[in-house]
Amino acid sequence: MNPMIQIYQAESEQDLEQAEQLNLEYLSWCVEESQSRLGETLDLKGLLGNSQVDRKAFMAESGRLLLARTDGLVGGIACLKKIRDDTCEIKRMFVRPQFRGRKIGENLLSRLIVEAMGIGYSRMLLDSDPYMTNAHSMYRSMGFAETEPYAEAEMDGDDYSRHMIYMELILK
Repeated sequence: MNPMIQIYQAESEQDLEQAEQLNLEYLSWCVEESQSRLGETLDLKGLLGNSQVDRKAFMAESGRLLLARTDGLVGGIACLKKIRDDTCEIKRMFVRPQFRGRKIGENLLSRLIVEAMGIGYSRMLLDSDPYMTNAHSMYRSMGFAETEPYAEAEMDGDDYSRHMIYMELILK
């Protein structure tokens, strides 16, 4: 891990406020990208509502809500939640544009993998928009492979889900 990057579990009210701001930035970016790249209109309010429910899952013993701090500023977020006894899901992996290229995403993902193994999960799943090609490359470099859609995916069953990339990592 880059010593200039601090990855930590969000705990304080300030941390949670930062997480909410990052979540809003991430979802707003997804809405914009989906419209411009795919011609799809996503409901930001609906997405925000879903993520508010997930915050409890991210903060549970079986989940994680990690923030990345560098240069005194929070530059990224990555979350983990339980979806089955042996399976967790990565959510809200996002690095602010001005912090990209500093290996923050790799550091967050590495920490999530370690945390998932420590909790006792044997499988990690994620869903990702098709235009997130840099993220897909990062996931593949860490051992993730494409898989079939899974029922717990946020967009599962709606029209937009046909665009999604689904990936998994079997934890050793």
